[in-house]
Amino acid sequence: AANYNRAEVVKLAPTPPVLAQYGIPLFSEGSINELATLAPRSKELLSANWIRDKWGVMLRLTHYGDIDRFGSPDVVATSGPYAGLAEIPYNIGATWLTDLEFDFNVNDNWGVSFAASNLFDEKPDTLPEPLVPTNQYYVYAHNGPLTGDGGMYSATFRYSF
Repeated sequence: AANYNRAEVVKLAPTPPVLAQYGIPLFSEGSINELATLAPRSKELLSANWIRDKWGVMLRLTHYGDIDRFGSPDVVATSGPYAGLAEIPYNIGATWLTDLEFDFNVNDNWGVSFAASNLFDEKPDTLPEPLVPTNQYYVYAHNGPLTGDGGMYSATFRYSF
């Protein structure tokens, strides 16, 4: 399966007067950018299922294209590569995720599965330094298809009646 996206904000409703009088926009520049780049530009998925007698294996490879994001630092830098930027663009980066599941049906009633989502523990890039909150060394970008949590592994025991 494959999916290709292109989003564009073409019209905005005016800011209601009650917000405008306090200088609060309905949509900030960052909100508009976030809407336009929320989904990756592309997503491709390859999967295979194999079942034989009591055994089953599922392998899924998912590719997410580049994802552009924007962040607003608490304090605008006055020097360095981010000097004067009230909104900092960054890219989460394209990635491949691998999911794998093994199934075994002990008999007609009992079964067990072992699964790994994000088998190779892929994580997104960390945020640019000005977007990292005070007293933290790094923060993973969290608004994309994968998080800093990495892989998830599980075992499931089934009983059917």
